[in-house]
Amino acid sequence: EYNINNKINIFLKRLFDLVTGLISLITIYPIVFIYSKITGNKLSRHTSKILQIPYVVSGRYSLVGYPIWFNSKEEAYPGKKGLTGLIQLYYYEGMTEQEMINYNIYYAKNQNLTLDLEILLKTIFTFLKK
Repeated sequence: EYNINNKINIFLKRLFDLVTGLISLITIYPIVFIYSKITGNKLSRHTSKILQIPYVVSGRYSLVGYPIWFNSKEEAYPGKKGLTGLIQLYYYEGMTEQEMINYNIYYAKNQNLTLDLEILLKTIFTFLKK
């Protein structure tokens, strides 16, 4: 049994996504949205993910999950697609599909709010370093 399929984890993950998503939607999203409309500049790959926050709030995506851009066998990817995740954090050019599956299986087996928070913080620190 994967942690990600545990009913309590599903509830807590959704609650975390909803609360964090709503806070981000109220605070960060408007700034990025207005900036992108006013300047017309193309946003960075990381910054553009902020514009996907309404999909997190609606439940279509999660903050942490497998990549939105990745299309593969759904059974290899339990859980929802996410704005960030282990694959997105550790992706490198030439990463094989099997490596991506391994990252996702690890995440699905070990998913909890602590791991989600760790992935989110690593994502933020990676973004701030650039």
